[in-house]
Order: sequence, then C-alpha cells, then structure tokens
Amino acid sequence: MKIGLFFSSVLLLTAVSCQKESAEIKFSPSQVLTPGKWQLKRLTIEVPPGSGAADITNSTFDPCELDDTFEFNSNGSFTCTENALVCPINTGIFYNLSGGNWSLSADTLLTIAAGFNVQKFKFGTVTANSMELQQTQLNYLGDLTRYTFLINK
Repeated sequence: MKIGLFFSSVLLLTAVSCQKESAEIKFSPSQVLTPGKWQLKRLTIEVPPGSGAADITNSTFDPCELDDTFEFNSNGSFTCTENALVCPINTGIFYNLSGGNWSLSADTLLTIAAGFNVQKFKFGTVTANSMELQQTQLNYLGDLTRYTFLINK
C-alpha cells in the first residue's frame, strides 16, 4: 500500500511539473516592445557577469527619473515623458534618448540612438509586461560589468 501511494505521489508531482512548464509562454522583444508605455523598475549590477547582482536603482536614479514613462513607437521613434514627479534636471538614461530612434537586430539587440548618444542593449528575460535590457562593458577599473535594467509596462 505504501509503495502504491509513493508511486501515485511521484506521478502526480510529475504531471503538475509538466503542466507548469508548458503554461509558461515565451515572448520575443518584437512581440512586446510596441505598443505600450514602459517604466524603469530596477537596475542591477554584476561584477563580473554571473556573480551576485546588486540592486543600485535608488543610488543611481532620483524618484523623478523612476516615474518617467517611455515608448518604442511603431514608426521607430523613441520618446520618454516626465510623469507626475518632474525633475529639475533629468539625467536618466532613457530621458536623454528621448526624441531618438530605436531598432531591433534579430530580436537580440536593441539600439536606441539620439544624436551622438547611442545605447545598445541585449535582452534578458522577456514577458508580456516586462523586459530585462542588459549592457556589458568594462568599468573604470577594467572589470567586466553587466548592468540589467528591468522595465515594466
């Protein structure tokens, strides 16, 4: 009896695990970038990439920068708008790209350019309402560093 109960439990757990896996829908950046207004929710840093991520959102951005919304318009233009909290001087990365253009390369690389300011991002996790935009570069000490911007609709 105990063996039968054990095997029944294992089968039930296996069935539940498989159902959860198949319920997760994968999205590509081209499916979710437009339409919609996005907002920066978190910035993390990893030195080196793959090490533990540290949340640097509040030490990097003012509250007035975190409430900005931005849009990837279907015509390729990029806009960022001040929200309820208006910054006297807005130095946020996305605000400074406002009025520029965006493009996708093979659904793996997002480029946003405004004049000489060109920012390239690789994609991390992409869902229907959130995306991770990642930049990897050398920091001022020469260490490889990954910045991950979590943005939500």
